[in-house]
Amino acid sequence: MKKTLLIYPPLGSDDMFIKDVPLSLVYLAAESVKRNFHIEILDLRLHDDWQNEVIRHLNKDVMLVGISVLTGNPIKNAIEITNMIKEYSNSKVIWGGHHPTMEPDSTMMFEKIDFIIRGFGSASLGLLISEMLKDSPDFSGVPGLSYRKDGGVLHNKMNDGWEMIHYRDIPYNLIENNFDKYNRFHNNERIMPIFTSLGCPYKCAFCMAPVLYKDKVKKWVPYETEEVIEHIKYLIDKFKITYLSVYDDDSFIDATRMGKIMERLVEEGINIKIDFRGARINELDRMDDGYFELMVKAGVKHFQVGLESGSQRVLDIMNKKINYDQIVRVNSRLSKYNLVPIYNLMTGVPGETIEDIRITKDLILKLYKENSNCIIGFPAKFKPLPGTHLYNVAVESGLKAVNTLDGWSKIDTADSDMFFPWYTKEYNAYILMFQITSFFIDKKILREIPPTTFLNRLLRAAARIYRPIALFRLKYNISAFNVEYVIYKAFRRLLELKR
Repeated sequence: MKKTLLIYPPLGSDDMFIKDVPLSLVYLAAESVKRNFHIEILDLRLHDDWQNEVIRHLNKDVMLVGISVLTGNPIKNAIEITNMIKEYSNSKVIWGGHHPTMEPDSTMMFEKIDFIIRGFGSASLGLLISEMLKDSPDFSGVPGLSYRKDGGVLHNKMNDGWEMIHYRDIPYNLIENNFDKYNRFHNNERIMPIFTSLGCPYKCAFCMAPVLYKDKVKKWVPYETEEVIEHIKYLIDKFKITYLSVYDDDSFIDATRMGKIMERLVEEGINIKIDFRGARINELDRMDDGYFELMVKAGVKHFQVGLESGSQRVLDIMNKKINYDQIVRVNSRLSKYNLVPIYNLMTGVPGETIEDIRITKDLILKLYKENSNCIIGFPAKFKPLPGTHLYNVAVESGLKAVNTLDGWSKIDTADSDMFFPWYTKEYNAYILMFQITSFFIDKKILREIPPTTFLNRLLRAAARIYRPIALFRLKYNISAFNVEYVIYKAFRRLLELKR
């Protein structure tokens, strides 16, 4: 039987600590499984010798291999995997994900890619496989498909609707045998991600969402409350999950709706831990104390908050639509509850100065002082994503326009040291100091990472020893002689080699 292999590539050194179920591929496979096509998922994050694992799966029955691709360093792995597929098989290759969706022309310049699916892909993949099984396939009716024909590349019109897949149609069986391998920091939780809604109506200048959803009439669509509850109960019954990670772009656009979901969890006596990937300061600011108390009752432990910066000038550059007073007020109110806000930070956007970063530093020290439950996130360097407003600003600020796949593979700020044209050496040095000290100033390693492995115990020991130095550096803005960052980068490279 001809089959399709969907590959989730290694993303980088963080794979050593965080491995969530590749929900994007599970959703992608839904329509094809429904049509009784043979689909397999290969998550290369679960294999140290992943190159040989790819080769092992490339038997004569594989007619199509799909790869999920993000902008930056993951492109390098996707290219390597594609080259291996073409060397060891006769399979066609299809790329999907945010990067091919935003950059189809430069992606298709890599001639070993046969197809791209842009946007939501479950229905499109099912139609593509159906056509490939015909003697004379016609790909013109596959929404969002880019493909080669007569020496050129054709781009079919994207579906401007939403792909709302009922939980009963999600083929969780594709990852069932590997479920025990998914974990965060080896904390022994049985964790499963879930979508309770799709989309986001906000227009943050650094984010792909405003571009991805610009042609949709509705920018945000929710699943019905009872469907979400039944979905959660199904996951608990099937996988015995203890931790639910809500993957929505923003879970509290309609806070009343999410409140009803949490009320139903309490009514049903569902006892699991919950985290939210998307929560905004302005939305949290509108919640009363009763709402926070409901979160605690429902099992909410963590929620990621896009703080980004303490400088109002930079927040306005980012078009965040939040302000300093809201941040301080929400943090103070949350200090009364057993809730853990994770404050995500971003540095290095065009127009930011070293004084702006120092304002952010002062804010996060204030936040932790007033709420010791909070977690200070890693101050990630700005990554100019294709199609976003701040990518255009970055080009105006001296970044050379990127128009090749190789160029986009280098636009990465996690496992590389990007130095953009608007940086100064002093500015960059301060960012790097802020990054390394952010791991230690709030005791998150001691609070959140259990001593279950040698690597975890090593991190906990470093957290105890280095914290006073980190606080001293931040308090007095000492960014010189940053040997700690050199050690940190060597550590990340070592982790990458261990993969």
